[in-house]
Amino acid sequence: MRHLLRRKLRQTNRLSRKSLQMALLLGGAALVALVSLGFAYLADLALEWNREWVGHAGWLALLVLPCALAALRWATLRFAPNAAGSGIPQV
Repeated sequence: MRHLLRRKLRQTNRLSRKSLQMALLLGGAALVALVSLGFAYLADLALEWNREWVGHAGWLALLVLPCALAALRWATLRFAPNAAGSGIPQV
């Protein structure tokens, strides 16, 4: 009897495959949520910087925007050449 109880206790202490899959799913969902919150925070920060720059020197936007877009195009072509077939017509 003692052997059966000990074996049953070991079985209940182990994680089942479904429990592990659920834990990984929830952990992945939490990670995606944190990344999206960080992205939203960075977007808000960029908009605030844009407001400040345009408020202080509106002409600076006319210089920074084309240069930034050219840098983005170069970075896309340099580091993600497979993005050309992704349906983005500007690349």
